[in-house]
Amino acid sequence: TTLDLNTSTHPQHPLYQHSLPMVFVFPSPEKYAHIRLFMGKDKFENEDLIKYHCPQDVWFHVNSLSSAHLYLRRMDLPEEQLLNGFNTYEQKAKFLSEIPDDLLETISQLTKENSIQGKKEKSVRIIYTMASNLKKTGDMQVGQVSYHDNRLVKYHQVKERDTNLVNTYKRKKVWEELDLKKEKDDFMMALEKFKTAEKKRKQIEDDEERKKREEQKKVKNYEGFFQEKKTDLNDDDIWGASDDESDDDVDLDALM
Repeated sequence: TTLDLNTSTHPQHPLYQHSLPMVFVFPSPEKYAHIRLFMGKDKFENEDLIKYHCPQDVWFHVNSLSSAHLYLRRMDLPEEQLLNGFNTYEQKAKFLSEIPDDLLETISQLTKENSIQGKKEKSVRIIYTMASNLKKTGDMQVGQVSYHDNRLVKYHQVKERDTNLVNTYKRKKVWEELDLKKEKDDFMMALEKFKTAEKKRKQIEDDEERKKREEQKKVKNYEGFFQEKKTDLNDDDIWGASDDESDDDVDLDALM
């Protein structure tokens, strides 16, 4: 089962069926209809985006400058990967490394454009990581973040502004008021149901495998029983004679 939710058409999938129109949403790039691009309108909404991210969300920001927080979310991942594919450093690092170069450049261009100072610079460095890698502590200001694992912090250099690309996305950007908390709660609830169903399926498979092993054991014991009986029939003491008795020891006089 996969999530097939195109940003431009928003077909209603159970994992996202309660998405209510609070962020800027960009159209999906033509080659990547399975991804969703969005960003917070201001630093307060950025806090909600951090708090209510989904496991597969990737976060983008202009390095060392104030900028919008952009998010990339893949919408076509199987539930199994959403549940178990973002638990280790290796899994997260692999996911980040598989972002196509052209998609990475597009998101980086949009991130640069949505930085008051960054858009004035010819070249800027974009920082990105898994949203789950963002760390918030009580002494941080609104919108400020650090990282749980610096190994998952990646960089992309925007060498110059791609005017055509930026203007195209600016025209198509829409403002939506999303109930981020409810969206995340519904998303995780649907995953939990999937997890429960998978656990039940695995239990059934394990029970069937156990029964199969027990049947195989019975058959093996049954065959072993008859093999043992067959062996007994060939024993020298089949008639109850002791090992030290033989025909030579028979008292012929006693028989006469």
